[in-house]
Amino acid sequence: MQNLNCLIFVFALLSPALCAGSASYSSHRKCSYAACFTYNPDENLCYSAATDASLYTSYKFAVCPAGTYCDYNLIRGATQLFCQPAKEAGDACTSYMQCKSQMCVNGKCSTRRARFGETVQKSTECNQGLFMSSASEKCTRQISAGFACDSGSVYYSCKGRLVCNGGYCWQPMSLANGAAAQNYQVCKSLYINKTAGQCAVAPKLIGVGTNGMKGCSVDTVDTDCRYAVGDNIVSASSLNKTCACTRYSSSVRYYCELGEGDDLFISNFKQYLTFLETDVRGMSKLSWASRFSDPVSYIQQYDELPCAPYYSATSAGEKVGAVLAVAIVLVLAIV
Repeated sequence: MQNLNCLIFVFALLSPALCAGSASYSSHRKCSYAACFTYNPDENLCYSAATDASLYTSYKFAVCPAGTYCDYNLIRGATQLFCQPAKEAGDACTSYMQCKSQMCVNGKCSTRRARFGETVQKSTECNQGLFMSSASEKCTRQISAGFACDSGSVYYSCKGRLVCNGGYCWQPMSLANGAAAQNYQVCKSLYINKTAGQCAVAPKLIGVGTNGMKGCSVDTVDTDCRYAVGDNIVSASSLNKTCACTRYSSSVRYYCELGEGDDLFISNFKQYLTFLETDVRGMSKLSWASRFSDPVSYIQQYDELPCAPYYSATSAGEKVGAVLAVAIVLVLAIV
């Protein structure tokens, strides 16, 4: 299970990983990477950030010992964080990572998640299969395919892997090219022609290597990164794509962003759908959707870190959520 969480941590950083290949470094692009260090009880350090002269930032993590946690709510702008004693039931909390029970409900550590009909502050405080109704602010049952999604909670209101499209819950990857769509996730191609508002043929990166990627330079992105869209060949800039900096490498490398029709993009999206069906309290559908809506954030390849920044949670889903909560703040810190 540790390996699963490490892998998810790399996903959560919203970044390509270190892979075979090379590309030139350009100092005008801000870059960063994640790494691990061994927890030292004398220092009690669980997080550190350092930026070198080239604006290349390393974010390093250590796993806090049992009964303590790293307060990743404070990570924005921080250069160091330290392990703190986990909180007891009834203590004030802003994140379930702070609680021994791994459950924070209505601002207090709790021994259980909120049940159907109970008032909460956010959907992640509800039991699995429930979400917070934007109208009542109470936990209610998630919505089945074909029924209207909650406009105030579009990323939580649909059941499992269902997605909100045009105000209704839909099966993902269910619409053929030419069908009207507002959310690309309902398209079989995972791509929308925004002008027409229809599912369309997805672009595929030309010249990928055996790892499914292609190196590039930010200064020659339109030459290095070209895409096939049906019978047409188009440049990266015409698709609003760039030469993306890896964030999981101690040596800077750049790779062309994936096309939505690339095998790696499709497989990553399917893994995202699998996560939506698991009990991941604290995992934000919005954070995943943002990752797949922002081409700069596409994961092009991944590797495992030998650590994961979470308090020793009681279930795999809770650990996933803890890691993703960290990642959201990390992304805000480095973008």
